[in-house]
Order: sequence, then structure tokens, then C-alpha cells
Amino acid sequence: MKNLDALAVEKKTASELAEIVATRIGISAAAINVMPDPVRNGHWPTRHSEQIPTEADRIRDELCTRYELER
Repeated sequence: MKNLDALAVEKKTASELAEIVATRIGISAAAINVMPDPVRNGHWPTRHSEQIPTEADRIRDELCTRYELER
């Protein structure tokens, strides 16, 4: 039997998630905007400068498996 705790994701606020993404890219968290996405329940898109979309999206996709946007 699988351990259900291992499947749980940690909840983070939008500002906490923006800080994680920004830190990994090496920019200010003010350049990242994290918001809820009602279509992709439990996932969250990011808005960012056009100069960093690929890296921010890659990091977001990875973090969505570990964190849920706290509402």
C-alpha cells in the first residue's frame, strides 16, 4: 500500500512561489507573477518578462509537482 503522505503536495503562497522561481533564475521576485489557474486545478501559471519565459516555465512545471498554490 502506498504512503498517501508521499503523494501530498505542500501549499505555498503566490509570493513564496514567485520567490522560488525568481531565485532560481537569478532575478527579482517582482518580475514574476504567480496566479491561480481554475482550468489546471492545483497548477499555477506565471507571468514574466519576455526575456525569461522558457526558464521560468521550466521551473514552474517542476515546482507544480511539489507545490500547490495556496488560495
